[in-house]
Amino acid sequence: MSFFGYKTEFTMLTKEKIITAMNVSDGTYAKEQLERTKEAGIEIEEVYGDKAYFRKNILDTIEEYGAKACIPVSETVYKIDESKYIYNKDADEWYCSQGNRTVKKKKSKKTKEEKESEYLKYYFEIEQCRNCPKHDECAKQQVRKILHISVNTPEFYEISKWQNLRNSKRNIKIGHITKLRMEK
Repeated sequence: MSFFGYKTEFTMLTKEKIITAMNVSDGTYAKEQLERTKEAGIEIEEVYGDKAYFRKNILDTIEEYGAKACIPVSETVYKIDESKYIYNKDADEWYCSQGNRTVKKKKSKKTKEEKESEYLKYYFEIEQCRNCPKHDECAKQQVRKILHISVNTPEFYEISKWQNLRNSKRNIKIGHITKLRMEK
C-alpha cells in the first residue's frame, strides 16, 4: 500500500502550544523540523509523534539532539514479545520467560523483494532449551530456540522499556490523585 498526498508536520511547544516549525510535504522532514526549532533558540527535551515516526533514522536524529523520543512503538518495526523475552543491554543477551539465556550471536543478511536487510540471530543454550518444559511450543522442531530479530531490536527494546516506565509513572500519579479526591 502506498501513500499519495501531502501531510502537514509541525513542531510545537507542548505547554505553551506555540508552533515553532511547520512543513507541508509528501514525506517526513523530522530532522529539518528539529533543526528549525533549535535555530529558534528552543531547547528540545522530548519529541512526540505517532507510530509513523518510530523509525531508526528519526530516533537517531532525536538522540543527536539529546532529546527523548515519546513516540509509540510501531509493531511493524519492533516485533519482540516482551512478555516472553528480556534484553540485558550490558551483556548483549536475551533471556526467555523460563530463564534461559542466549550464548551466541550471529549477524546475517537476507533479501526480500530485492531489498537487503540485516538481522541478528541469538542462540539460546542447548541443554537448557532441551530440558525446558516449554521446548516444544517455543523451539518447535529445533534443538534450541534461535531468536531472529532486526539489528535495531535491542535499541528499540530500550526505548520501549523507557516508554513503559514513563507511562506507568504517569498512571501512578493519576491513581494517586484519584485516591486523594476520594479521601476528601
